Amino acid sequence: MFAAEALAYFPECHMGDEIVEQVLKWGYGYFRSSKQDWAIFPQPLVEAARQVIPLTDKQRVIGAYIELLHSTDSRSVLRVAAKHLALLNPGILRLSQLWSYY
Repeated sequence: MFAAEALAYFPECHMGDEIVEQVLKWGYGYFRSSKQDWAIFPQPLVEAARQVIPLTDKQRVIGAYIELLHSTDSRSVLRVAAKHLALLNPGILRLSQLWSYY
């Protein structure tokens, strides 16, 4: 989590995209195609990941959220990710765009 928060101060870090991607995985889980199930993490890790997301490199997080919105099959992940993306950057998503994901 420290690395994710440090990205706000060191946005040129070459591992930034991977760090943000991992934090989003911890915060939202991900579908493991090899096992055909969702990877779910302990609630304290989920909460910590979601708390650090607004503190990290905002541009990378916005890009990662947009990728998550386009790639998730889970409506609950979609709702939460869209809500958090809108909080990070109000106006980035119009209601009509959100409905196109359903």
